[in-house]
Amino acid sequence: MSSILLVAFIAGLALYLYHVNRAMTQVPEEARLLSPRRWTVEEIKEAYRKAIESPVEVSKSLPPKQHRRYIVVGGSGLVGNWIVTHLLARGEDPTAIRILDLQSPRPQMLDQGVAFVKTDIIDGKAVQAAFAQPWPQKVASLALTVFHNAAVIRPGERHKAFLQFCARVNVDGTRNVLTAAKQYGASCFISTSSGSVLIRRPSFWIAPWTKWPKGVVQILSDATETPKEHNHFFGNYAVSKAEAEHIVRAADSLESNFRTGCIRPVNGIYGVGDTTITGILQA
Repeated sequence: MSSILLVAFIAGLALYLYHVNRAMTQVPEEARLLSPRRWTVEEIKEAYRKAIESPVEVSKSLPPKQHRRYIVVGGSGLVGNWIVTHLLARGEDPTAIRILDLQSPRPQMLDQGVAFVKTDIIDGKAVQAAFAQPWPQKVASLALTVFHNAAVIRPGERHKAFLQFCARVNVDGTRNVLTAAKQYGASCFISTSSGSVLIRRPSFWIAPWTKWPKGVVQILSDATETPKEHNHFFGNYAVSKAEAEHIVRAADSLESNFRTGCIRPVNGIYGVGDTTITGILQA
């Protein structure tokens, strides 16, 4: 009798796990209704061909040059690289641009006169030293803007025990850069955050009679309240970015002429210059 019960239990557990896995791997009808049309492989290839043959001309959409100094933290990465590219395209003085990163930027940028300082933002003293480096005399008196883009993305980690692996760069690093920016007279601090700070953790352990996990489809906006507890966020990356956001936004001060803000990209960012997603797609 006990053997029969054990077999029945194992079979029931296997069926339940299959049910949960099936729910996790399928797209709910609610999501399909929000995005009913899917691109075909042929359409994706055609869009790529057109983009190569006729690249999008963005120079006409760029704002005029602001005659400021710019420190771009994470300027060798995909987002930071394009920020520097657009600054140059709109006519900013290359000698007024400084990249702080662990990796060197493209040689073309250095050839134009953009400065590079190898910097580990976890090290507060290294960040201070990078900000303290003298500027060419012709731009030294210009107002300073800081673009902060450096981040560690570890989307698969959810347990609080692993939070430190994201927080060291995303929280402590942000705090180090923010402190240096204030100390060295920046008046504008723009941080790249993430739309994922609003995503709440789905509940995949569903009842056997339930078809879809709770919270798989979420409609978010700027009015959506940010989760408060660690286990409400989708993962540690979002927790760390939300905390970094709080630090940056709390530093905003009109009285001291130090304005701060965060930009939340919602979709994944990839394209020319990407070294992560593009490689996966090509594989």
